[in-house]
Amino acid sequence: MNPYKILNLKQNASKQEIVKAAVGALREKKYSGKEIAIAQRQLLSSESRAVIDFQTFINTDLIKKKVTLLPSSVKTSPILERLTIFD
Repeated sequence: MNPYKILNLKQNASKQEIVKAAVGALREKKYSGKEIAIAQRQLLSSESRAVIDFQTFINTDLIKKKVTLLPSSVKTSPILERLTIFD
């Protein structure tokens, strides 16, 4: 499970926010106490948090906001020819 989802946190949450979120998650009873404790432990450890961030967190919403997609009819670059120098 994604510990950010279990604790309802953003990736840049502080240690204090993680502890508060764990208490809130225990009150909500959406996840078991064991799952919440594991999520909290993972996010409080800088090593495991880095691994989790690398493995599970890709925020495509931020990327979509920064990139404007062009219609397929618009050509943005000339067609590149194959180089035969290495043949």
